Amino acid sequence: MSRMLDIGRLSITLHGVSADLAEAAASGLEDALRRRLGGLRLDRAGSVPELRLDALDLPRRVDAAVLRELIAAHLVEAIDRMPAGKSEEVS
Repeated sequence: MSRMLDIGRLSITLHGVSADLAEAAASGLEDALRRRLGGLRLDRAGSVPELRLDALDLPRRVDAAVLRELIAAHLVEAIDRMPAGKSEEVS
């Protein structure tokens, strides 16, 4: 059975990076998420009203592509850790 993941809204707050870097990282984030979510088993039901990620340790000289992939990887890991059938905030 095929499962769909519907992301109605994604709001990301980045601290400690320039606005230009954040904007460049956000460009293409949808494709990075789609690529990473392709291998994820979605056997969960319910919705997640809010998903929070812990702070990320960035490499000293991070560029937009690296930041984009780090964001996508951590979002997918957080989704994958959600208990089946839960509809609660994940920290």
